[in-house]
Amino acid sequence: MIVWTLGYSPWIMGGDVNSPIGVDIEVGEKLDLGRGHFGYVIVSPITGLTHIAEAETGAFVGTDLETVRGDVKAAEERVMMQQIDMAREQRKRVRVLAPDEFWRRLASAKS
Repeated sequence: MIVWTLGYSPWIMGGDVNSPIGVDIEVGEKLDLGRGHFGYVIVSPITGLTHIAEAETGAFVGTDLETVRGDVKAAEERVMMQQIDMAREQRKRVRVLAPDEFWRRLASAKS
């Protein structure tokens, strides 16, 4: 599955320097996030940090499973669906990177 997030990508025409970057990885068990939404827990092999990927789009939506579940419970369904629709569109533009490059770039963005 391709999981992704927005990442700094210098020298992109049109100035979209925070564009979607992703990596194609094996995911584990699909977990219930609540209200009919599902996700996967992804652990960075470089930092050991946890990322939660929404199951339909592969977009990272948080770093802690219980926090994401709380966000899903508290969110307006209409707003969540708008965000999922936006993620579907952004997913079409994901630049898939080699695993080592993706995780290295994500680690450097967090430091």
